[in-house]
Amino acid sequence: MANHRTTMRIERGSVDLQSKGERIKFMFSADGEKLGEFYISAATVAFKPKNKHKPKKWSITQFVKMLEENS
Repeated sequence: MANHRTTMRIERGSVDLQSKGERIKFMFSADGEKLGEFYISAATVAFKPKNKHKPKKWSITQFVKMLEENS
């Protein structure tokens, strides 16, 4: 079974996601290998898989709708 690890870093030391440039970043790994990064900001949610240069982005509204459709 894979050993999973999830960590979170609050960039710029703030939890106020209303300020431009503020975001929360989750980093996912399994067995010491990076799986990807997940970002949440005031208006956007993004996921950047390992070995990709550009993240996939959704507006908060699009992301919530996607979750509701898949639950």
